[in-house]
Amino acid sequence: FRASGEIQADGTFQLESYREGRLVKGTIEGRYRVRVLPPSDDPATERRARGVLAARYQKFETSGLTFVVPTGGDVVLELNAR
Repeated sequence: FRASGEIQADGTFQLESYREGRLVKGTIEGRYRVRVLPPSDDPATERRARGVLAARYQKFETSGLTFVVPTGGDVVLELNAR
């Protein structure tokens, strides 16, 4: 199962997932592996983001990031620059 969310300027994000062929807010509770990708809608923005986002965070296999989506409440992810 896959969920995604766009990180806002203040660091917050809202997960969305596809259920029954529709994009819905939220996702199913459980443990998820995490990768962080730079925005890809503007090439200049993507280049700048790749310069500050450590490459290891861009792949599930190397990010080392996981989180548990609870039945309610917030999820906090902390990233280091390196």
